[in-house]
Amino acid sequence: MYVCMSCGHVQIPYLLDDNYYENYDDVSGFKQYYSGLNKIEKKISKLKDYCKTDGQLLEVGCGGGYALEIANKYFSGTLGVDPSRKECEIAKNNGLNVICGEFDKRLKINEKVAAISTFQTFEHLETLNEIINYMWEVLEDDGVALINVPNGEQILKNGLYHQLLLEHINYFSTQSIITLVKNAGAIGTFFYGLIERALIPFGLHHVFYLPFWQTGVGGSMEVAGKVIEGAQNIFFAQLSDPSV
Repeated sequence: MYVCMSCGHVQIPYLLDDNYYENYDDVSGFKQYYSGLNKIEKKISKLKDYCKTDGQLLEVGCGGGYALEIANKYFSGTLGVDPSRKECEIAKNNGLNVICGEFDKRLKINEKVAAISTFQTFEHLETLNEIINYMWEVLEDDGVALINVPNGEQILKNGLYHQLLLEHINYFSTQSIITLVKNAGAIGTFFYGLIERALIPFGLHHVFYLPFWQTGVGGSMEVAGKVIEGAQNIFFAQLSDPSV
């Protein structure tokens, strides 16, 4: 187990076979996540409310298409991507539009989408920055995305070690999500705004934006001969500097 001392992200080695997910059966994950404890339709409906166009939804890690079936009620069309041939066959048999493969530029998705969703998927993935950047490429200019991951911070804080799974190589904390957004480059600004606004109804947006405002996560700059860290601190320092 590897722990980042800066952001608290926890990662375990990827020990699965390279073709493990090609024949992946998501029955156990489906039962756990899509139970009554998780209102998937409410989340998709909220995602649609954020959309500015009546376009398509793309789901990364769609499995057998359980969320896609719900999304078809809210979006003009849907497209799913999943590496499991078995799960994709289930989705296709239910009349859903899916692509079997890893989500990367090799897919060559030409049509832009209005929204992207991914449920319980990022904890499985190694190349997160590349995936986020490709999500940016296939989104419309005003597109939105929903990234849903388990609360790794609570798992470790409360000693829920039975929830540490070989298939899950990433265990996200609030700070590690922030770091992921920051490292995403241009798309980071987009995801920062999306995540911050999405957390407002739950009162958690303060937890998300404060590190950007008050710490080095938000950048650093020399103002009046002093190195200032945090976007808000830099702003106020510049306001008080007569030379700026």
